[in-house]
Amino acid sequence: MSEYERELGKIVETYLGVEDHGILTATLGIDFGGAQQGIGGYFLDAYDATRESRHGTAEGMEFVRRLLKACGVESWERLRGRTVYVLRKQGEGRWGAIVGIENLPTESGERFLFEEAFPRR
Repeated sequence: MSEYERELGKIVETYLGVEDHGILTATLGIDFGGAQQGIGGYFLDAYDATRESRHGTAEGMEFVRRLLKACGVESWERLRGRTVYVLRKQGEGRWGAIVGIENLPTESGERFLFEEAFPRR
């Protein structure tokens, strides 16, 4: 038995940019056939006190790279419309936190657990 529950969903919205607090983030909107849930929202940058500004991080770029690879696409613009499995920890139910995504067996891509991009968090 897997430690993750899978649910089929379609990526219907994407966001990669600087949100209103000045933080670089990425979010995907997943449609489960009438109900939607957002995933992502991780900080893809960090505040540097010596420069008194935010800067990109290796972990943030790794998150974007792995997300593209998991969905079997080469560009952010191609994420919308992809059908994937979303992964939740076993027993958390339909609205538990999504901890990763996985490609369909008939399509290119691979499993990506989000924590793999942020090993120090």
